[in-house]
Amino acid sequence: MKKRLTSNLGWAVAAALACALFISGFAQEQPKEGVVNLGLAIKDSKLGLSNTDRLRNAIQSRDGLLQYIQTEQIVTPNQANELKELELKEGADDADKARVEVIKGEITAAVKEFTDLSTKGNLTAEEQAKVTAYSGSIEAMRALLPGWQQEFQSDLNALQTAVRQEESDAVKAALEKVAKDEGYTLVHDSTVVPFCVNDLTEKTKKALDDAQK
Repeated sequence: MKKRLTSNLGWAVAAALACALFISGFAQEQPKEGVVNLGLAIKDSKLGLSNTDRLRNAIQSRDGLLQYIQTEQIVTPNQANELKELELKEGADDADKARVEVIKGEITAAVKEFTDLSTKGNLTAEEQAKVTAYSGSIEAMRALLPGWQQEFQSDLNALQTAVRQEESDAVKAALEKVAKDEGYTLVHDSTVVPFCVNDLTEKTKKALDDAQK
């Protein structure tokens, strides 16, 4: 049975920021300290929500395609590759979606014909040739799916790495701006140092959202 594709849709604070973040380029006689939960700041931000949706859609489109081909089976290599291109396309337009429906209609018709021929006796030479061709498609898809699953999982891992790096860079820049604007010299991770009146989480989220406009 095919394994389901996976990706971590959550957000974790980078190890480098787990203890404390020193704000450079700012000096004052009295240190001013605060705390921040970077995970919450990015999780509820526009960027974080958008990237979570992007990852979820990437998982669903790939998993859905694998399940569809595994179920229907009678799919030609050309149909499979075209479906792959269209179904995994970010920002697919109406023409792309219409083409997907056309291909799936052709596949449904082929499945019906194969089922009908499989239960019919005394096949003509032409009908037998169709059954043989359909059987070949089934074997081709069985051979194709494991490679696609590995490819799709690799795609998801790479996408997750890219978006998490984007989020990490963005949230660190937002925190640094808030800290410098308000004169903080040291900001702790609130999961490590939970007791502090100066919590910069919401302000960091706002600065992150403002930077995305």
